[in-house]
Amino acid sequence: NLYELSEETRTFDEIICFEVLEHLRRDKDVVREFHRILRPGGTLHVCCPNRLHPRHQVEVLDQEERGGHVRAGYTAEEYRTLLEPAGFRIEPVVGIGSPSVYHADRFLRAIRNTAGDLAALPLLPMVLPLVWAARFDPKVPFSLYARAVKD
Repeated sequence: NLYELSEETRTFDEIICFEVLEHLRRDKDVVREFHRILRPGGTLHVCCPNRLHPRHQVEVLDQEERGGHVRAGYTAEEYRTLLEPAGFRIEPVVGIGSPSVYHADRFLRAIRNTAGDLAALPLLPMVLPLVWAARFDPKVPFSLYARAVKD
């Protein structure tokens, strides 16, 4: 439970927080605890939905914090507002997830939701070319990755 990080006594060189903060109302508290348990020079790798992506703008938010998104994501500026006051220095924010990856994900999720994981498995080779296309810079990335260093 990330809300119990205040009890953590160990320290770490790196923390990977992948597609998590958008599920937490108290994201600032969690980020402060990440900073506390990182060693000097330690790195926080954070990736969350890009709030500006059309899919995230229309999402129904989970205000009760039951596992869904409590916010539509973050922008690069919102990462700075969240991470810098906690003591992090942010290196360039990178957009990941092109429209092709978004459509592949949507297709596979629809199959998985209606027919199950085993039905989606044989379809993976069909969507791999879409993953290859993700190397091109998307107009509106699906997610944003930031590398934040504890000074």
